[in-house]
Amino acid sequence: MANKDLYDWTSFTDNEDSLSLIGHMIRWGMAPEKYRDKDTFKAVALSDSYELASNEAMAIDGGSTNPEGGSSSRLAFKGRIIGDNSPHSFLPNPCDPGWPGNAESTWRTISLHTTFLNTSTTKVTPVTRGDIVLVKLKRSGPAYNLEYGTFEELISVEDPTAGANEECSALVDLFGAITHTAFNVGTSSPVRTGGPPVPPGEKYSPDSPRAGLDRSKTKCASRSKATAETEAFFSAVQPKEFDDIRQVAMFGKNNWRYQQPDLGELANFIKNKGVKRVIRLNGNSAGDLKYSYDSQTGLCVGIDLEKQFCEWLDSTVEVKKVSAHAGFRIGQGYTRSIEQCNEWFDLGDTLIHCTHGADRTGFTVAAWLKKQAEAGVEGFATLPAGGRYNGGYPGGGDATNGEALWDYTTSYNSWKATICKNADLGYVAYLDGFYNAKDFCEFGERATTCAACKSKHFAAVWTMDHSKLNKESPEWETMRDKGYWEWTDKAKTKWRWRFKKSGGD
Repeated sequence: MANKDLYDWTSFTDNEDSLSLIGHMIRWGMAPEKYRDKDTFKAVALSDSYELASNEAMAIDGGSTNPEGGSSSRLAFKGRIIGDNSPHSFLPNPCDPGWPGNAESTWRTISLHTTFLNTSTTKVTPVTRGDIVLVKLKRSGPAYNLEYGTFEELISVEDPTAGANEECSALVDLFGAITHTAFNVGTSSPVRTGGPPVPPGEKYSPDSPRAGLDRSKTKCASRSKATAETEAFFSAVQPKEFDDIRQVAMFGKNNWRYQQPDLGELANFIKNKGVKRVIRLNGNSAGDLKYSYDSQTGLCVGIDLEKQFCEWLDSTVEVKKVSAHAGFRIGQGYTRSIEQCNEWFDLGDTLIHCTHGADRTGFTVAAWLKKQAEAGVEGFATLPAGGRYNGGYPGGGDATNGEALWDYTTSYNSWKATICKNADLGYVAYLDGFYNAKDFCEFGERATTCAACKSKHFAAVWTMDHSKLNKESPEWETMRDKGYWEWTDKAKTKWRWRFKKSGGD
């Protein structure tokens, strides 16, 4: 049976096809063991051979390939096992003469089949659509690995046509006539790198996401280590347009804000936008890395890899990690975080980003814009246009005004919900960096309508006169016990405020 995590069930949107798929799976699962110790099968190729990137080959089976391609490259193709009781019987068959699928469904179905790898880098046998091949699957108990297998030999070279009621005619309709050379879309090179054939109507380029490796769907839990091998992949990276134009913006002195960029987007900032410095506010935790996947290399972009790539691209580019939670002061926010970002904002040509380009990035940018306006720096009296979150912010507001800064910042994030509906004081601590939280809560009707402003936790942190409290006093310890603050060292000499939803009763 198939690996349960292999198939994206959301691809099956047609009711009839979905029911058919379920039926096939049930019949396969309830049937007696069909192959015993068999691991070699006859299959039909559903795509032509394509060259694996070096990191792809390493990730799949630990094998390697020449990053430059050529005679020592690893090839792969999509294939379907044929014959009675095929392990692929629960998937629609695009080689069926009566296949009714359009180009989109054909492509989607092909992408769900097994990827078969040529095991050799010295003996390369190109395969084309419709060819009959011998393949091998790995088996563990009663289960086969249907994600990856190996190509053993070419049994017969076939020439499917696009004629009606012909086997594999859909593959010709989708990708063009058979040429018996390595399949290529949108380029002139004989072998295309980077993954299986791209969907119909989409020209392949180095920054085209591979099927199943879309950044929005592929999450990173740990960073890729910066090594000589990862650097070898950088030459394939091309500048690309930004995935989320809502979050990308220039905010003065050629300073830019964005979410976690992939390597192609970093190349765009450096080569096309004139960026010379990069501030990274997110770290290497699973949450911070979640959306760091790079579709051109397959790498997960942690701090060290981001720095390695930027310096490889341009040795004059500087990258620094800044903590977004340093030096909190009531009424001033995270002062050290703001100061460290301002150092490079003042120089200009700086990209700042966190994971989403919304919260951490948001308060540091707003704090700097306010500082520039208060200092009377030319061109900073009014705020730039904001993002498109909740309709966007048109720009032009007074850059010294807390409400205008609030509107600008929340055009990139969801603070209106997290602060005033969910009473999450962690975001209030960000806000405090450019809009005194006490003043924020006293504006208009927020004292009675905003959940954060109404919470006892907020009152204890932002409105209590802490100067009259002795850290050794019972009142101070009571505040600790209620979760308003905590010790940060074993000697109990350092402490910090705790920000959470409501609480403190």
